[in-house]
Amino acid sequence: MSTRTWQFQDENLLRHVVTFDDARWSRWQTLTVDGVVAAHVRRGLDARASHQFKIGAHVGHLRVWSKGIGYQYDLEVDGTPVAQTGTRLVSPTEATPPVAAATAAPAPRFRPALSWLYWITGATLVNAVLYHAGSSIIFPVGATFGFIIEGIVDAFDAPFGWIGHPIVALGFWLITQRVRGGSSAALKLAIVLYSLDTALDALIAFDAILVGLRALALWSMIGALRTAPPAPTPAPASS
Repeated sequence: MSTRTWQFQDENLLRHVVTFDDARWSRWQTLTVDGVVAAHVRRGLDARASHQFKIGAHVGHLRVWSKGIGYQYDLEVDGTPVAQTGTRLVSPTEATPPVAAATAAPAPRFRPALSWLYWITGATLVNAVLYHAGSSIIFPVGATFGFIIEGIVDAFDAPFGWIGHPIVALGFWLITQRVRGGSSAALKLAIVLYSLDTALDALIAFDAILVGLRALALWSMIGALRTAPPAPTPAPASS
């Protein structure tokens, strides 16, 4: 069983304790807030989840993210990350003024997906360099679309076949920026494109390790889409 505990104070210096138990074998997840069970659910094979609860006037979110072969547990209260010890909450009336909040950089909604998308973009460019340098080494998460575009261009004897990889990398980079901005539609597009890319790559030259890494990337992106916090609601325009 994996157990995480957060201890913090509210604006009135009252102590609060949040405990999360993630039983790996029985698959029960139990969230306890100040000794009271706020959630007790049995997850599927995937431990990623999002649990919401209230502490007085504050709203808390406990999220479970995938991290390599393990999981990461994050607690937020009113959208602010809470350390396992030492955090003090502020009253909702003391929150950051609207002007300051608007200029602050929002936390990425799809954080687990972003690292994979950056890897896909970078590996695509690196594979282009390695390929044209005559190396037989490739990074398995790089998009195969670059090789396909290059092959099509070369078939017509065009002089710019190498441009296939940069175009694909640029496309994934642009999608990544939209995902970083909180666009679920961009993340869905990335999942569809990379699924198609993986299927084509497996048909051309199947490799179990390659497919396994790509499946892990897709699994993380799908999990990020499923467990992401809701998009923030725009503040009403003042009259």
